[in-house]
Amino acid sequence: MAKMAFFEKLFWRSLGSLCLSIMTLTVSMPPAHASYGLSLGLGIVRVAVSSTRTYQYGRRYGRFNYGATSNQYGNAGDCSGYQSSPAYDLSTGACAPFQFQQNSNENLDARSRSAIVKRRNLAVTACNKGNRLWEQHEADRAQKEFSEALKYDPDMPEAHYGLALVYMDKLAYAECLAEVEQSLAKDKKDADYLFMAGHACARLHKYSEARRYFKRYLTASANGVNADIARESVAIIENSLLDNAEGDYLSDATNTRLARWESSQMPLKVFIKEDDTMDGYTSEYKTVLKEAFEQWQSASRGKVSFEFTDKAENAQITCGWTDDQSKLGSQELGLTGTTIIDSHRIEAANIQLFTLCDRKDVTAEERIAKMKEVSLHEIGHALGLGHSQQVYDIMYFRTCPEGLEFPLTERDSNTVVALYSKQIRMSDTSAMETDLNAGRGKWSSSLAEVQMGQSGNP
Repeated sequence: MAKMAFFEKLFWRSLGSLCLSIMTLTVSMPPAHASYGLSLGLGIVRVAVSSTRTYQYGRRYGRFNYGATSNQYGNAGDCSGYQSSPAYDLSTGACAPFQFQQNSNENLDARSRSAIVKRRNLAVTACNKGNRLWEQHEADRAQKEFSEALKYDPDMPEAHYGLALVYMDKLAYAECLAEVEQSLAKDKKDADYLFMAGHACARLHKYSEARRYFKRYLTASANGVNADIARESVAIIENSLLDNAEGDYLSDATNTRLARWESSQMPLKVFIKEDDTMDGYTSEYKTVLKEAFEQWQSASRGKVSFEFTDKAENAQITCGWTDDQSKLGSQELGLTGTTIIDSHRIEAANIQLFTLCDRKDVTAEERIAKMKEVSLHEIGHALGLGHSQQVYDIMYFRTCPEGLEFPLTERDSNTVVALYSKQIRMSDTSAMETDLNAGRGKWSSSLAEVQMGQSGNP
């Protein structure tokens, strides 16, 4: 290595002397030949610099799949303003070198070009280091390296995107959006940048902006890894948040059976069991659950009413929480079981809700919003509603993306009103009689899962 360093230094000194000699001779040359000599000297330096210092950015894409326990990553892709790079190699952190675009820097002298390449080399090194740290879940150290990369190249879209990933991980949504918009300033059609922007806007409740970004994402990547999530998000924003879809979904919600409470049972007495020692539980959950009952009462337009009681033995609907999700199912956030008599009359209901104690990827405010959504869904089951096929209905079988939780809509209201206005005939319930012991029986927990359904994935 020492010998190589010696010969390399000798080569550069010799080359420098040659260039200096050529430029010195130029002084005594006629004007016609002088410009040629000067160009030759600078030309040698330019070739030497561009052939020994070539770097290109590499990057990792963060893919946010709602409900997943961690982010999923794809391969590196086209880098805005630079040549395409191969997949980022996590084992070495290596990426293809930076290269000037053809004809983009012809007016720069050799020293300026060398300085640009050097700074971008340092930016690439810092960004790659940030990528590796991010993969190792070292968010703070990754943030430092991405910021370092931007000191050398303030317009580097990959470094801005890296910071956006870190800020999303830290639940700093405004900062995340600011960084990813910097990335989009360099590449307006990058699908991952667009999805990240939509995701951040949704969590900031900027619904119009979120819809715009999700639609642009779908234009750029109609079959992308997050295409289904983007479509669901657009549907929720358009039909539940910015506007209300019309009609009802009674046929879907009563597809497996038709059962409800009788008017003579109103108001339904509700008991809510608290447990402050339970992991993840907060007293705000009880408040949220009560508000959810009140929303359904209002949405029913007088068809359903509730009354809270402190005695479980007096209640028709009992509610509680668990910090053991396995008691509800593999991924369910809530489970409702119902006792039905005479084929169609609900006699009792029990609602169990998960405390969301494992949800570290949401803020406290978002955890409350998710509890409200799940509570509304499970109360719908307790009232006799099954699942809807539309993502923008509260009775859809899966929870909505974070930031897009919505209150009961006109369709939800129309559906519960229709259920409690419908004239029930034996033909409406005959399909259930075998499962319910000729019209009378109590659902087992397994049957309750099939007939009543569960709230969706976390």
